[in-house]
Amino acid sequence: MKIRYKLPATFLIFSISMTALFYLAGLRGQDTAFRQIAREHLSEVKDSFNNLETGDTKMLLGTLEAISRDPAIQTVYLEKNRGRLFAYVRPLFEDLKEKTGITHFYFILPDGRIFLRMHDKKLYGDLVKKSSFLKAQQTQKPAWGIELGKTAFALRAVTPYFRDGKLIGYLGLAEGISHFLKGLKDRTMDEFSIVADKQSLNRRNWESVRKIKGLRDNWNDLANHVVLASTDGGSFGASCFTEGNIERVESGQGVLAKMQSGKRTFMCGGFRLNNAEGKHIGSILALTDITRYVALARQANRRLLAMAAAFFLITFSAGVVISGFITGPLQKMARAAREIGRGGMDARVDVSSSDELGELARAFNEMAAKRKQMEQHLKMHEEDLERLAETRGKELKASEERYRTMVEAAREGIIIVDENERITFANESMARMLDHKKEELMGRLVTDFMDESAAAEFRARQERRRTGAVEKPFDFRFRGRGGREVWAIISSSPRFDPDGRYEGFVSLVTDITERRRLETIAEAANLMENIGYIFSGIRHEIANPVVTASITLDVLKRKLKNLNQGEIEEYINRTREQMSRLDFLLKSLRNFNLFEAVTLKQADIPAVTGKFLALVTDDAKKRGIKVESAISPDARTVYVDERALDQVLLNIVTNAFDALAGRENPRIKISILKVNRLILFRVEDNGKGMTPQQVKNLFRPFFTTKPHGTGLGLAIVKKMVSKMQGHVEISSHENEGTVVDIFIPEMGQEVGPARPETV
Repeated sequence: MKIRYKLPATFLIFSISMTALFYLAGLRGQDTAFRQIAREHLSEVKDSFNNLETGDTKMLLGTLEAISRDPAIQTVYLEKNRGRLFAYVRPLFEDLKEKTGITHFYFILPDGRIFLRMHDKKLYGDLVKKSSFLKAQQTQKPAWGIELGKTAFALRAVTPYFRDGKLIGYLGLAEGISHFLKGLKDRTMDEFSIVADKQSLNRRNWESVRKIKGLRDNWNDLANHVVLASTDGGSFGASCFTEGNIERVESGQGVLAKMQSGKRTFMCGGFRLNNAEGKHIGSILALTDITRYVALARQANRRLLAMAAAFFLITFSAGVVISGFITGPLQKMARAAREIGRGGMDARVDVSSSDELGELARAFNEMAAKRKQMEQHLKMHEEDLERLAETRGKELKASEERYRTMVEAAREGIIIVDENERITFANESMARMLDHKKEELMGRLVTDFMDESAAAEFRARQERRRTGAVEKPFDFRFRGRGGREVWAIISSSPRFDPDGRYEGFVSLVTDITERRRLETIAEAANLMENIGYIFSGIRHEIANPVVTASITLDVLKRKLKNLNQGEIEEYINRTREQMSRLDFLLKSLRNFNLFEAVTLKQADIPAVTGKFLALVTDDAKKRGIKVESAISPDARTVYVDERALDQVLLNIVTNAFDALAGRENPRIKISILKVNRLILFRVEDNGKGMTPQQVKNLFRPFFTTKPHGTGLGLAIVKKMVSKMQGHVEISSHENEGTVVDIFIPEMGQEVGPARPETV
C-alpha cells in the first residue's frame, strides 16, 4: 500500500478508537454519578424519616408526661375498676386520636400485664413483651421505638407510672407510622413502600384486618415479606418493591438499580428499620425520580458526540493533509530531477530528503522552504487558538449549567433582589419557604412578603447596603401565603456594577421557623417553673422592711405627743428608708419578666452579684447547701441586661440545687474572672454530675436529666446569653460535679431597648 493511503488509514483508526474510549468512559461516569445522587438523596430521606420519628416521639412522651401527672386519673386507676377508668379516660383518648393521631392507649400493671386497653376494652390480662415496655421496665425511665404490631408498624412510647414515688404501673401510647410515608412523599415527590418479614406476622390476622378495611389481601405478592403500606397506587412501583430488592436492602445495600417508566427514569433503593433494641424489624423502599439528571446527561452525551465527530473530522483531514505533505514533495522531487536533467535550474521542491538528490534540492530551494515552513507554523498556531477558544467556551457553558443545578438543588433559599426591591431570581427552596411557585416570585417586590415593620427594617438595611456596609447574618421575618410567619437567618452581600453603582443584593436564606416556635414554648414554660424560686428568695426580704416600717409607725403614734419636730422627722425618715428598700425589691421582681426586650448596658459586677446572692442564699441554707463566691479584683464591670443575667444564673444554680440533692457536704462556688475582654461567670458544684452523652444534649429543648424536669431551662440560658453577645460552656463528670462557664463581653456601647426581632 502506498504511503499516501497508509497515513490516512492510521489516523482514521486512531480517531475512532479515542472517540469510542472517551464516550464509553463518559457513560460509565454518568452511571456512577446517578448512583451517587440517589445515594445522597436516600440519605436525606432517611434523615427526614428520623426527624418525623423524633418529632412524634416527643409528642408521645410529652402527652404521657401530662397524663402521668393528672392526680384524678391516678385516683381512678388505683380503684382498679376497668369500667370506671374506661369511662373517665375515654373523652381524653378520643381527643388525642382526633388531634394527634394516637391510636393506642395502655394502662399496664407493675408486673407487665395489661390492665386496660382504651382502644380495645375487652382485651386485657395479657403480658406485654414489646421491646419499648421491657426497656422502660428495666430502666424505670421512659422508653420508645418503632415496633411491629399484628398488621402494621407503630411508634410506641412507655413511661413508668408513679404515685408518691411508688411505682403503680406503666402508661403507653402508640400511633401508626404509615403517615410517615405520605410526609416523605410530600417532601421529596418519591414513591415509598414499608415492608415486614412474614415470620413476624400472623396470616389469619393479616387476612382478617385487610378484609375489614376493604383492602386486597396482598399476603402472597411476595415470598418472604409483605407490603404494609405504599404511596404508589400504580403497578410501576412493584418493579422496585420486589423480594430481591428487599433482601438487598436488608443486607445493607442502599441504591439498587436504575429503572425506566415512559419518559421518566427512577433509582430504586431503601434502608432498614430497627426497633428500640436496635434489632431489624422491617425496611422502607424508595423510588427516586432522577429524570432531570438523566436529561442533563443526555445533553452532555450529545455534546460529547458532536465533539467526537469534530475530532474525527479534524483528525482524518489532518491525516490526508499530512499524507499529501509527505508524498507530494517526493513526486515534485522526481519532476525536479527530470527538469534538472533537462537543464531546468529554476525547478522548486517543497521538502528535501537526506540523499544526494535531497541535498541538491535543499541547496536549491532553502529560502523558499523556510518561508513555506513559517507560513505553515502560523496557520497551525491560528487553528490551535481557534480550537482552544471553542473548547474554553464549551467548558464555561458546562460550568454555568453545573452551578445553576447546584443553586436549584440547594436546601437553603437563594434570592436576588435589584436596587428597586424587585426579585430577579429565587430558587425552589426560597419559593417553597414563601408558599409560592418560582414563577410567581419573579418581578414582584420583595416587600410584598413582609409586614409593615419588617418592610421598614428591610429598607433601612437596603440603604446601608448601598454604601457597601458589611452585614453579619441576622434573623428576619417573612410573610408567606395566607399571612403565615416564616422566620429565617439571612446572609446578604451587596452587588455593584463595574462602575461601582449599586445593583441590589443576593441573600442566602435558612428557614428557622420551627426553632423559633420551640424557643417561645421554652421561654413560657421555664418562667412558670422558676417563679417559685424567685418568690422564695425574696419573700423574707419583702417582709423585713414591711414589719420594720410598721413597728416604726406604731412607736411614732404612741410617742407623737412627747416628740419634738426633729425626732418626728427621724421616725419618718426611718419609715421612708424601709419603703425605698421595698420599692427596690419590687423592681427586682419585675426584672424577671422574660418577655420584655433585652436592654444591654454597663453594669457593676459586685452590685449585680450581691443582689443575686441575696435571692438564692436563703433557699440554699434551707437545703443545707453552702454557697461560696469570689470576684477577681480586675472584674469590675460587664455589658449585660441585669434581669437576663439574674435569670441565667438562677437557672444554673437551680440545676445545681437539684444535682446536690442527697450528696454529702453539698457546695456551690460562684467565681467571676476577667478573661481577655470577656467576663467569666463560673458556677461549680460537687453534685452527681452527668455522662458525656447527657452533656452533648443539654441545650436541646425538652431534653432533661431530671425525673420531673421540663428540659427547657438550659435552652433558655443559651438563648439569653446569646442575646447578651456571649456564650456558654459546660463540663461535667459523673459523681464528681459540674462546671458551667458563661462568657459575656466586658465593654460595649449602651443602647436602648432592642426592637422586636424582625431582622
